[in-house]
Amino acid sequence: IKCGYHVIPSLYPLHLHIISSDFISPTLKNKGHWNKFTTEYLVSIDEVEKSLREKVRDGILRSVMEDDAFYELLLKRPLTCHHCGEIFPTMPKLKWHVEDC
Repeated sequence: IKCGYHVIPSLYPLHLHIISSDFISPTLKNKGHWNKFTTEYLVSIDEVEKSLREKVRDGILRSVMEDDAFYELLLKRPLTCHHCGEIFPTMPKLKWHVEDC
C-alpha cells in the first residue's frame, strides 16, 4: 500500500491518497492518473510533515513545494512500469503488462 499527497492538489480540502502498490485499478485511466501515483508527484506523509515543520516560520506557512512547473512536468512523463521501468505507449498496454510484471 502507498500513502501520500499529490504535490499539487486537484481537490480541496487537502486529502490523503491510499492506493495498492500493484496499481491494478479500473480508475487509473490515463497517463496523468498513472503519473500522479508512480512519480514524485505523490509525496509521502513523512515528507510533507518534514516540509511543514521546516517551512513554518513565525506562524506563517510558506509554500511547501515551491516548484509547481517541475511537478506539472511529472504528469507528462512517458507511461513507465513502476516495477521494471519499461515504457508503454498506452494505458491498456501498461495495465496488461503490470498484471504480469
